Amino acid sequence: MLIVRAYEMIRMTPSSHWFAFASAVLLFGMPSSALADISEWYTDAAESTDGRYLFVSLSNRPLDVELKDEGLTGEERDQIEHFRLYYPVSGMYLNDNSNTPLWKFDEPWRGEPIVAPDGEHVIFQGGWTSPSNEQDSQAVEFTRRGKSIRSHVVSDFISSWQLKRLLNGGRAPTCKSTNFDPKAMTYTIVTNQGEEYVFNVKNGNLLEVRSPFPLYYSIFGVVVAGLIIAPAYWIRRRKARARV
Repeated sequence: MLIVRAYEMIRMTPSSHWFAFASAVLLFGMPSSALADISEWYTDAAESTDGRYLFVSLSNRPLDVELKDEGLTGEERDQIEHFRLYYPVSGMYLNDNSNTPLWKFDEPWRGEPIVAPDGEHVIFQGGWTSPSNEQDSQAVEFTRRGKSIRSHVVSDFISSWQLKRLLNGGRAPTCKSTNFDPKAMTYTIVTNQGEEYVFNVKNGNLLEVRSPFPLYYSIFGVVVAGLIIAPAYWIRRRKARARV
């Protein structure tokens, strides 16, 4: 399992304290069934898109064990220690230095989180950015107050996956970019083949598909029809001239 972590410092107002703000754990190309195999995770946090809330994940390892991680700097160790001592549990907090949880989430993050401005909905983005990902790679999970609403693997919404892989030179359809619209509460996935899939964040349902493939198929159909009709027309004309 490949896990990538990154840390950066942020200052939270009005307090003068420094807090650790880590990017979420990324689970690259993992099938949804593999998520249950996660045995330990790291201390991490993510702000809501409007900065009002802080989604905190505290490692399930003992603090002294986590602080021995060789990949951490001294400054990062200080921030992790502060998080572990300041916040009592993993979950959602007001981003005003409050340490009273609004709700709890005592599980590993299942991808990079996007925290909605309502402080209730969290989107866990999958890491299907590799050309070697498969149809059962985790794409996205929608949650509310720590409870899963709906989870999607790639094949749930990308139809004709094998055909699209073939048309892509043997490379799998992958996630090129994503966009969260906090006003509309929609989440859009854009693939490396130009398809756009728009989801309702509140129920996890697919709302809209914008794809260039219908146009591609139409053009392909016209070309194939031309290849069939043109020779037949040429043969017919040749036979007609031969009779004359």
